[in-house]
Amino acid sequence: MVTNLEHGLRICAAAATTQLPVLLGVTMRPISEGEGNFCLRDDEDSVSLQKVINAFLEVCPTIVCVNVMHMPVNECTPGLKAVRKHWSGPLGVYPNNVQSRFAESNSAQVSIPEFMVRVHEWIQCDATLIGGCCGIGVEYIAEIAKLQAEQ
Repeated sequence: MVTNLEHGLRICAAAATTQLPVLLGVTMRPISEGEGNFCLRDDEDSVSLQKVINAFLEVCPTIVCVNVMHMPVNECTPGLKAVRKHWSGPLGVYPNNVQSRFAESNSAQVSIPEFMVRVHEWIQCDATLIGGCCGIGVEYIAEIAKLQAEQ
């Protein structure tokens, strides 16, 4: 999981030395300029997501998946769409379900039915790796498993 460009470059460089496939987890936040624009959580707004993804791929060409993670549930759909603009490979999503001091929209916890609405949105965004982070318990994951079993 990376939260800024500098830290992420170090992590990607280290991961590249293994020559193994790498799942890159990004924690982002919306930026004020334009709807659907994101940057890494701890970077300045001026560090574009396109610059970040290109820099990570240059340092670590074995990245095989980008995972939007450790973000509020309600920010993951626009986050996935933002990543998709700059990444054509597999996508994942591991949202938080707790109030976060990093989130611009500090909403209350999302219920399981609300979460499943978001899961369907993420599937529509081509996310194939769906799970959860802080506050996403076993009961949420069980609902994802039921959905998978139905398909």
